[in-house]
Amino acid sequence: MKNVLICNSSPAEVNLLRVALGRKFAVHSLTSWKPGSADVSDMKAIVVDANFTDLQGLDFIAEVNAGSHLPVLIITPPDDPHCAIAALRIGVFNYLVKTDRIYSVLEMALVEATEKFNDDDELKRVIIAQKQRAAELERELARLKDTQSAATPAAPEPPPGDHQKLFDTINGRLSRGEVNLPSYPESSMKLAHLMRNQAGIGPVARMLEGDVAIAAKLIGISNSARYRGLKANSTAEQAISVLGLSTTKNYVDLIANRALYVVRNPRYLPVLRELWEHSVACAHASKAVADLARIEASDEVFSMGMLHDIGKLLLTQIISEIEAENTSMKPLEENELMAFLQEHHGYFGRKLLEIWKLPPMHADAAQYHEALDAAPALTKELFAVHLGNLLAKKIGYGTFSQEVWDAEIPASAAHLKIDLQKLASVEKDILATMKENNLPLD
Repeated sequence: MKNVLICNSSPAEVNLLRVALGRKFAVHSLTSWKPGSADVSDMKAIVVDANFTDLQGLDFIAEVNAGSHLPVLIITPPDDPHCAIAALRIGVFNYLVKTDRIYSVLEMALVEATEKFNDDDELKRVIIAQKQRAAELERELARLKDTQSAATPAAPEPPPGDHQKLFDTINGRLSRGEVNLPSYPESSMKLAHLMRNQAGIGPVARMLEGDVAIAAKLIGISNSARYRGLKANSTAEQAISVLGLSTTKNYVDLIANRALYVVRNPRYLPVLRELWEHSVACAHASKAVADLARIEASDEVFSMGMLHDIGKLLLTQIISEIEAENTSMKPLEENELMAFLQEHHGYFGRKLLEIWKLPPMHADAAQYHEALDAAPALTKELFAVHLGNLLAKKIGYGTFSQEVWDAEIPASAAHLKIDLQKLASVEKDILATMKENNLPLD
């Protein structure tokens, strides 16, 4: 039987948990703990009750996760949802709310945790191996290109210190509140609130009519070749009736977010245009993947896809501000800028989405959509955005690498149980949607 460690300050509860788990697990227990004393080397899983330490067991979990690789479940108080959120952020596998049914469901939850953790662990190893293979192929391709163009002198590499200095400058400004941060669109926020409260078409239409520009564009989309019926729509309520509330929300998010893509320096406008088009394509592609995988939160996945590269927008705007304030600063060359954005957009994207107080899975998608092996949890939503990002590039919105596609797509598609032929079948639909309803930067 697998060894499992129960961490609970109540001996009476430990005995009840021992009985509940004793059929399938060899149960060990801790009722107290001192920092630095955790020894979990023989354990296959850990169950921590929020009563275990004064910090709701989070300090113990942080120590365990720093030194081992195990599935950790936390049992949280029924009146404190923040405990579960904090625990998920420091890397617990899952949480259970302490109710009268905890003893009847814990065994099943622990079996699922150990099995799925092993599957995810194996999947991470496969992804890492595939990434390494893709990197080898790209290095070989680069070597061949260098051999073919040996007569052409290579451009000098930018000094590594310059990138670090720029990163530190941006991070410092952000920490001190010296950056003009973009605000999350008010229309998206209001509509999300209405949708959470299950509002009908009427209230949603009245809210959108308060923003004439959004209402007009929404009506235009409802009259496009994809959606129009026998009679043209002329009001927001008619448009919503045709599109449906879910599709309406997706398009409102796109229309509202388009206004974020502004920059002071016109030389960065082409960068923003490409970034915007890729983000729109990724949103549609991620939603298509989510539908294929039957992910319930497919609308959330659409939003995650739209915002996955938001860090690149933020960095471009900040760099533009810094250049405007410091006229003696040498502007970044295009290749330097793109390399800097690619290297750091995940970190800064997460920061912005956390400032906007969007759900944690949005921040995870921004940080890990191109680094699944570093993600603390491999969720279906994250895989959908990962696939959507690559699919958007494959249909022409972004720099596509066949080597990366071949290396990463099979494992991600398999995790979502999507047949690769079905994935290929949606490419034309996404491309048609982009051509019909894409919202270019004006």
